[in-house]
Amino acid sequence: MTENHPLADLMSAAHVFLPGLTGAHPLAKRDSLLRVEHPGGTAVVQRLPEGMTPERAALAPAVLAALDGVVPAPAPLAAPDGAVIVTIGDGRFVARTFLPGEPVAKSAVAYPDPDRWLDLPAILPDAGFAQALAALARVHEATAGARGLPTLPAAPLDGLAGAVRHAWISARDRLRPVTHMTPHAQRWIAAGERALPAAAASLAVAGLETLAPSALVHQNVWPGHFLLDDDVLTGILGWDRVAYGTPLLDIAQAAVRLRGWSAATAEETVAAYGAVRTLGPEERRALPALAAFDLVAITGNLLVAAYAPPPGTPAPPSALKFAASRMVESLENVAGALAALESPRSSGKASGAQRRRKAVQGPRTRSRR
Repeated sequence: MTENHPLADLMSAAHVFLPGLTGAHPLAKRDSLLRVEHPGGTAVVQRLPEGMTPERAALAPAVLAALDGVVPAPAPLAAPDGAVIVTIGDGRFVARTFLPGEPVAKSAVAYPDPDRWLDLPAILPDAGFAQALAALARVHEATAGARGLPTLPAAPLDGLAGAVRHAWISARDRLRPVTHMTPHAQRWIAAGERALPAAAASLAVAGLETLAPSALVHQNVWPGHFLLDDDVLTGILGWDRVAYGTPLLDIAQAAVRLRGWSAATAEETVAAYGAVRTLGPEERRALPALAAFDLVAITGNLLVAAYAPPPGTPAPPSALKFAASRMVESLENVAGALAALESPRSSGKASGAQRRRKAVQGPRTRSRR
C-alpha cells in the first residue's frame, strides 16, 4: 500500500478491475472503499485489511459466488485476466457489485482515528431484524454439511469459554483503575462474574452434538453489514470471517448486536429464524450462553475503547459510550436468563419431567440433576 496515497492505490485497482470506468468516489467516508461507476453498472473496490492471509483473502469471493441466489450478498468481480485479487504496491484489492440501501444510523464510528472504524451494536427496525434472521437461516440451510462450498476454516466451540474468560480478565484489568468513576465498567465486571461460569455450564449440558459445526457461519454479524432500504433488507456485507461452525454463533450475534438481549428479543429471534429453519430445544437452551460469551467480549472491548484508551487518544464519541452502556444492560439481562436456566438443575426440587421419570422407573431410581 502506498501510505501517502491510499485513494490513488484504490483508483489504480479500480482501473485494473474495470478499465472502462466512468467515475469513482470514496464510499462511506472510508479510504479503503471506492464506489465505481462503469458501463455495466456500479461496483465497489475494496482494499483488504493488512495482515489478512492469502487463503482468507481468497475465501470471501469463493463463498459469495456459492451464495449467489441464496441471500442478497454482493457478487465478486474479476479483472479482465480473471484475477479476483489485484495487488497494487503492498496492498491487495477486490471488487464486488454494489448493493443499494444503507445501514442503520450509528452502526460504526471512526475511532480512535479517521482511518479506523469501530463497529457498534444498534437496533434494527422490526422488519429489518426479522429479514436479517431469515437471511442467516437461509445461509445455514443452504450450506448445511458445507455442501457447495470451498474448504472453510472450522469454528469449534471447544476453546470459547477459555478465550472469552482470558479477554474478560484482560479488559477487567484495563478498566479497574477507572471503575470508581465508571459505573458501567463496575456493572460489566459484576455481570461477567455471574455470566461466564453459568454460560460455560450451560454449554457443557448442551453437549457436543448440539454445538458441533454444521454450516457456513457469517461470524461478523454487525448492524453496519446489513443494508436496508425503507426497512427492506437489500444486502449483507462483511463476509471476510466466514467459517464452518454452529449456526448458533450467528443467531447469538444477531440477537445481541442487532437488537440487544432481553426475554422479548430471545423470543423474537427464535421466531424469526424458525420461520425458515427450526431450532431444536437444546439449541434454544444454548443460545443465551453463546449470547453471554459474545456480550462479555464485545462489551469489554467497547468499554476499554470508551473509558480506558491509550494515552494521547482523542476523546471517544458519545455514540461509543452509549453503545457500551446498552451492551452492559444486555449482559445483565442474559446473566439473569442463565441464572433462571440454572436454577432447576441446582434446586433440590425435581422438575416435572424428572418426577414423571421417577414415577415410571420406580422409587429406587434417583432423579438426575
